[in-house]
Amino acid sequence: MKNKLGKEKKLRMEYKKEKKLRKKKKKKKKKKKKKKFWMEKKLRVKKKVWMGKKFGMGRSLGEEVWDEGEVWNGGEELKYGEEIKEEEV
Repeated sequence: MKNKLGKEKKLRMEYKKEKKLRKKKKKKKKKKKKKKFWMEKKLRVKKKVWMGKKFGMGRSLGEEVWDEGEVWNGGEELKYGEEIKEEEV
């Protein structure tokens, strides 16, 4: 009698081990990385700055672009956040 119970117990244990192995492991969720602002924090300025007439780069030809940061002004380099005086025509 004792021997029979021992065998059943062993079988049960083996079954449990197999069941554990068969269980699918849960996928860990990947943490989304925060997008870093392309300008350094201390230089971030919210002012309209003329980016010149850019060609290509997903913009239509000669489209006027206002942007932050280092800019091109008809060949002149501007400092970060330097504002261009708008000329009225």
